[in-house]
Amino acid sequence: MIPMLNLLGVNKNSLTAGPGGERFEIFLKGCIRGLINPCPGCFNESSWTFAGESREISAEELHSILLNEAHHRRFTVCGGEPMLQVKALLPLLRKLSKDGFHTTMYTAYDAEKLLKGGLAFTWREGMEEAMRERLMQYAVSYQVKADGSVVFRIATPEMMEELFSLIDLLVDGDYQPTKRLTQSDTMEEGWFVGSSNQRLIDTKTTAMLGRFVYDEPERIKEAMLK
Repeated sequence: MIPMLNLLGVNKNSLTAGPGGERFEIFLKGCIRGLINPCPGCFNESSWTFAGESREISAEELHSILLNEAHHRRFTVCGGEPMLQVKALLPLLRKLSKDGFHTTMYTAYDAEKLLKGGLAFTWREGMEEAMRERLMQYAVSYQVKADGSVVFRIATPEMMEELFSLIDLLVDGDYQPTKRLTQSDTMEEGWFVGSSNQRLIDTKTTAMLGRFVYDEPERIKEAMLK
């Protein structure tokens, strides 16, 4: 069963969420790292918790909204942590890829590790209960241990490989305030990352060649103009 996407909010005309000008940006709710070991200076603390207000939306409904409102065909997925909802995202991304959307995604996880091992997490007693409940929906499989902990298999390497083939650009790495990039130095020159440690990964070429290909701002801008 495909879970619903857990949506915190949208920005229909974002100028700082990827290349090409205005983009339709969504914020998914829930970030394990935010609750356990948050990135200092994270701009979206309200997205960490899995509890509280949010909107559940199907891939079909969000696809319809994007077709009607994202006339520029540019889409960005932020968080929270989008990789936690890969199972729900893949049906949407398959549709958008066929529709010619340029899709950018952000993650605090390391892209190489995601492709090699997928994504897993062990929930333990004392952690947020809403996290456990949501991960039971998002995960491919899970196992409840005798001590009450739950081992979640959130995504497989094969799922990550498909995701790489469907999106265009992945910004990976945690935000580091000591390496912060200012808007005047970066976004106006084609960058749209928060700190200099974050990488721009050409995901489709990476999936096709089987090796990581990193993008540069000038090449991204040229590609978006074609």
